[in-house]
Amino acid sequence: MSAGIRQGQLALIIWVLALVLVGLGIYLFALAGRMREEKKVFAFLIPATELYKIQDMKGLAGYLSGRVRILSIACMVFGLVLILYQLIHFPAYIAVAFALALLIVYLWFSRGLREGVKKF
Repeated sequence: MSAGIRQGQLALIIWVLALVLVGLGIYLFALAGRMREEKKVFAFLIPATELYKIQDMKGLAGYLSGRVRILSIACMVFGLVLILYQLIHFPAYIAVAFALALLIVYLWFSRGLREGVKKF
């Protein structure tokens, strides 16, 4: 047991987290493609109050689409690692390393998002 959670419950939580991350990754990948095509930033990424402050929507969409695509790939990879972890039970430190990599990618994306909103 870890922190009072039974093993079956922990496995269920990991499965749900893995599926949510893979789904989020797929959604973000499609969103990045739409951003590149339509040259538009969607309210899913930036609050509506901030969207009105943006002067160059096309420039911001181009700037963010690559970053969104990288974040989406990181989400999908970590979700797949969690699924593999549940199926073949490789060492936990590998999953932790991928979690840290996802955190680093998210922080990089978040910083780029803030800089992009200020810049454009």
